[in-house]
Amino acid sequence: DMWSWQNNVVPIQNYIAWFVIAAFFHSLLKIFKVKLSNPLAAHIIACQFVFFVVLLFLL
Repeated sequence: DMWSWQNNVVPIQNYIAWFVIAAFFHSLLKIFKVKLSNPLAAHIIACQFVFFVVLLFLL
């Protein structure tokens, strides 16, 4: 396991920390007007979606 939580309950601080980190980096991208383009991203998301749907039905 990569992470283990007490009583298998993820503390709210974990979600808050991830939100703060993501908001910080998002703000940096907006402040510096960084334009990102990744044409492969939509295909990767579609593949992940299909993978997890198949996994849902197989397990």
